[in-house]
Amino acid sequence: MPEIEFDQELLSDFIVESRELLDDYSTKLIDLESRPDDPEVVGAIFRAAHTLKGSSAFFNLTHIKNFAHKLENLLDDVRNHRRAVTSEVIDFLLTGGRHLKNMFDRVSAGDYSTDLTGDEDEFLKKLLGLLEKQPAVPAAAPESLLQSIQALTAEYKSAGRNPEEILLQIEALLADLPLTAAPAAPAEQKALTQTVRYTYQNVDLTEPLQAALTAMEQAEAAGSLDAEAYGQALGRLEDLAEKHGLTGLKEPLTSAIEDFAAVRDSSIGFDPLLITLLKDKLEAVLKLVERVQEGPRPEAEAVPEKKPPQAEAAPKRVRPSREERVQRKTMRIDEEKVDGFMSYVGELIVTAETFNYLQKRIEAEQVSPQTVRAFKNANQAFRELSDDLQESLMEIRRVPIKGLLQKVTLMARELAGQMGKKVKVEIEGQEVRLDKSIAENLEGPLVHIVRNSMDHGLEEPETREKAGKTPEGLLRVKASTDKEFFFLEIFDDGRGVDPEKMRRAAVEKGRMSEAQARGLSDKEAVNLIFAAGFSTAKEITDVSGRGVGMDVVRTNIAQLNGSINVDSLPGRSTTISLKIPLSVTLQVVKALLVRVGAENFIISLDDIIESLRPSAQELATVEGRGEVLNRRGQILPLIRLYEIFDLNPQFTNPCEAILVIVETSAGRFGLLVDEVIGQQQVVVKDLGTQFKNLACLAGSAILGDGRLGLVLDADGLVRLALGL
Repeated sequence: MPEIEFDQELLSDFIVESRELLDDYSTKLIDLESRPDDPEVVGAIFRAAHTLKGSSAFFNLTHIKNFAHKLENLLDDVRNHRRAVTSEVIDFLLTGGRHLKNMFDRVSAGDYSTDLTGDEDEFLKKLLGLLEKQPAVPAAAPESLLQSIQALTAEYKSAGRNPEEILLQIEALLADLPLTAAPAAPAEQKALTQTVRYTYQNVDLTEPLQAALTAMEQAEAAGSLDAEAYGQALGRLEDLAEKHGLTGLKEPLTSAIEDFAAVRDSSIGFDPLLITLLKDKLEAVLKLVERVQEGPRPEAEAVPEKKPPQAEAAPKRVRPSREERVQRKTMRIDEEKVDGFMSYVGELIVTAETFNYLQKRIEAEQVSPQTVRAFKNANQAFRELSDDLQESLMEIRRVPIKGLLQKVTLMARELAGQMGKKVKVEIEGQEVRLDKSIAENLEGPLVHIVRNSMDHGLEEPETREKAGKTPEGLLRVKASTDKEFFFLEIFDDGRGVDPEKMRRAAVEKGRMSEAQARGLSDKEAVNLIFAAGFSTAKEITDVSGRGVGMDVVRTNIAQLNGSINVDSLPGRSTTISLKIPLSVTLQVVKALLVRVGAENFIISLDDIIESLRPSAQELATVEGRGEVLNRRGQILPLIRLYEIFDLNPQFTNPCEAILVIVETSAGRFGLLVDEVIGQQQVVVKDLGTQFKNLACLAGSAILGDGRLGLVLDADGLVRLALGL
């Protein structure tokens, strides 16, 4: 292949932009399936394919350019009402988008080969076969068209919409209506009833060549070429030549296409001289094509049903919205620079906590009230400034998660087809914005969860009907945030998780004794699905069943300092809930500072239910569960932190110590500590690779007095105590 020379930084930016464009392309295709008659959606998808084609040509990535060009042809059929939006068309466009993404991935990895893979080549052949079919789209009933036009007119009068937008919509409606031509004059009758066919090596090229000739004739008459119609005609001609291996046409056809593209993409415009030159290029193709004159056609076919020339002469212009006309100023910033800035903000927050500590010292000592008040005012202003700076910088890192959530729809759609299941996908919270690092690391866990829901959760239509359910299953994904956390909920109305089945599987796999299994609550039993290598599937499928996946999900979520929880109603539904801090580069936590022996520990306030000093009557020992607290009818296991960390405590008697009740994915537990010091805002720092296996610790933080405190991971601490 020829050497490709380009600016690597420019290419890198192009790949990033192309991936974003493909994400938007896939998202819009899902919208198109539910709104097949929306011209704005079709136009947005077409522009994405067109941009990918043109930009790829700039970098000499001919395989991407040609591939995108074929998808563009299919989209042009849809856009111009030559083809209806069917499930088959959507599948072709989605699959084509995935192939394009794979091509960009190869280029990003340094593979600049313009050869297609076997799968891509096979897909292209199927796509060319689809394009050759050219199915007719049934025309809308005149009554329906009249009602639609009347509704648009009423909308214009009542809402005061832009008249140009209304006219464009009416024009789109009329495009589907067959028009009856006026009777031809006697002198013209012969021309109307004669037809010409263009063939090359027994391949019929009539349709694209006739369209190209018509566009060129209209251009000579009007002095301006309809670039869109002419370009699409040449594209369809190129598709036929490639499909049937018409190598003899390649040189003149390529020359005609390249010269046309050069003029179209320039600022010169199609003046009469350039139109003549382009016509010469087209005639060079015609010289190689066999021209067959046929006799009169049946009278019903004498007048082709097509739009009058004047309707096609000028390209459509859509008035841009106000948002499109106002260009927002943006810049690309290296992510490492933003992360560096975030670390400085973290140090700023630590300094703010030091000021708080000093303020308490000043208030406790004999300092004049005026000095104390001035210091408190300055400290408060500093705190507000650091909070505002933190929030604005975190907002810079946030990206929309709409593309991520839309992938759920695409994946569920594909898996349902493979498994013979029916599924309705509901997405909520597409407007949520999330830290870029979290969004990128969330895709893997989300894929695992959706695959498990589709395979283990949702049943086949027949099974659902026997259980009194609708044949179509429901998969709902809901995203939301508060000031500190991102929440993701994945719900399916499938068979659920049977806690008794999980207990039996745990005993059979040697994970625990029968007594320990009986001691598990239903919630604890259901959460065994997160144990490594744990699966209750009777058979292994291409999708799941090997006992890997959910443990990986929990590990990945833990790396984001998040938690995961499962709630299930056997035979009815399963809900998997994720809770993740809004930032991984700067994790600021409102926490409770506690002491065990001489050591300080930090527990996130979001994990804490309450703290108390228990009475002897509330304490007991239960077989299989050890020490427990009976609190308001709830049995809560006790965890002695001094035993976990091998410390010398001040108190060993729970009635003298303090119990901090925490909520975890495995239920509620009581942590035994010596003292509750107070609340504090801390910046959590990573402990480093040497401590990465300590699941009970989420990190460390510098306290206001300069000492170091360990941040506890409530979920990890419980797993360690239970031996999971």
